[in-house]
Amino acid sequence: EEKLGKCTFQISPGAFFQTNTAGAEKLYSMVVDRVKEVTNNPKDTLLVDVCCGTGTIGLTLMKEGVVGNLVGVDIAKPAILDARENAEKNGITTNTTRFVASPAEKVLPDEMKRISQSCPVVAVVDPARDGLHGTVLKTLRMTERIQRIVYVSCNPTGSL
Repeated sequence: EEKLGKCTFQISPGAFFQTNTAGAEKLYSMVVDRVKEVTNNPKDTLLVDVCCGTGTIGLTLMKEGVVGNLVGVDIAKPAILDARENAEKNGITTNTTRFVASPAEKVLPDEMKRISQSCPVVAVVDPARDGLHGTVLKTLRMTERIQRIVYVSCNPTGSL
């Protein structure tokens, strides 16, 4: 178990987790601030967390009250199982969160279509060093109701 901000996280072997807790808390605080700037009604706002891993960013935003709903997508099934456990561990209910184990490029277009047209949306992406798949970039850019995309990366030019 790891404590990060207001949340506690279970991290399975092989799942990615920020190793510098103080640095991660500062980074997540910046993400919270960027999302807060555009969420007029946080309880109704949906966060699409692409490459969500064990759910640390999305669940932090939920716990901070910045968003009210969360869809997380990650290619690693063990990380998604951790994310589901972490939501429960932090008192975040399954009726406000959904985590999908799949490559984002395979599910994101359909996931975006499932979202109500009246629902305010923000997105956070935290891809591996290779960056985001072109389909993911195109889907996010073409979804007009996304109020903000926050790109977290150790290699921000990886998708360019």
